[in-house]
Amino acid sequence: MPGVLNQKLYGFVAEIDPTMSIDPNQLGATYSKTSTGINLLLQDLSCLQCRVSETASSMGKVNKQK
Repeated sequence: MPGVLNQKLYGFVAEIDPTMSIDPNQLGATYSKTSTGINLLLQDLSCLQCRVSETASSMGKVNKQK
C-alpha cells in the first residue's frame, strides 16, 4: 500500500512486586485500573505513535508517495 509505514510491534508484560516501594518522582504517568484510566492510557499511546511518526517523517525516514 502506498504511503504505509511498515511497523514491528513488540509487547511485554511486567509484574511489579506489590511490596516494592516506587519513588513517585521516577514515574512519568500513572493510570487507574478503570475504564477512564485505560482510555487515558490508550489516548497517550496513540499520541506517542503520532509523535514517533512525525519525527520519522521530519527526518526523511518515511517514504511519501505522491
